[in-house]
Amino acid sequence: MRKLLYSLCFLTTTLVFHFAVWSQERPDPLVANGRAETEIPIDIYRDKLRQIENTRNSGTLDDLLAQADQLVDQWESTGGDRYGRLWVELLGCLSTSRMSEQNADAPLRGQDYAVIGLRKADSFSVETEWSLLRWLRYPLKASDLENPSVLPETGTRFWLHLVHRIEKAKEPDFNPDDAGVLNVVPPNGSGDSGVDPAAIKDPKLRAEYEQAIARNNAKIRYYNEQSGLRRDEPYILRDATKYIVLTYSLAPDKVADLQKLLNDYQISETVRKSIVSRLKAAASEKR
Repeated sequence: MRKLLYSLCFLTTTLVFHFAVWSQERPDPLVANGRAETEIPIDIYRDKLRQIENTRNSGTLDDLLAQADQLVDQWESTGGDRYGRLWVELLGCLSTSRMSEQNADAPLRGQDYAVIGLRKADSFSVETEWSLLRWLRYPLKASDLENPSVLPETGTRFWLHLVHRIEKAKEPDFNPDDAGVLNVVPPNGSGDSGVDPAAIKDPKLRAEYEQAIARNNAKIRYYNEQSGLRRDEPYILRDATKYIVLTYSLAPDKVADLQKLLNDYQISETVRKSIVSRLKAAASEKR
């Protein structure tokens, strides 16, 4: 692989909701979202983060490329958000001045690695997928569309994948005023709100309390997720639209292909019209 490459939850309204989750119950957020079996073990993940940081501070470009190869060989089949976040960290290291001093083309490989990472985008969080998409290079002139490193259609597919994810994940009946509580109150006055379940001696009341905590934590996670989608969506649509408009305004004969892609990814009518409208405006400016 080296040879090929050598030639790249919403922050809650207040912090108290996060504190509520961690003070009453400490689930791994990946386990809580049912993704644990597809994740790099946390100890290995932390060790690889340390390796990348050491390379950032004192390693060589060859060290970093070797870590990239190892990441693909060992963990691409696993995927998961930790896998994606490792790519984000590795790309950040690749873009540093230290790496550019060793090889001026080092940052240009970022897109190659981002594309490798994005092959597992379905297993990433929205934030991680978005971070990797930012490494896709924009076409600046028509001849760029003939350059395989620009990836016009492939890049458009990557962006539409994320737009579709957000539109599909947003719950229409989400209530932004129902964010859960800071501390759950134990049943029948069996303790103060937020008390450790172990402090409740009655096993029946303790079980009821643990279930109530679990429901509240689930509500907080749901609230954070849905709020995060609504927070990020306008900016993701901005970035996706910029990429698509820059690409297809340089190739007006390919607009029919774009319409097909918008249909394939089931993009909403509102977003579709917005993209097409901006594309027409950009094309008019070029005349």
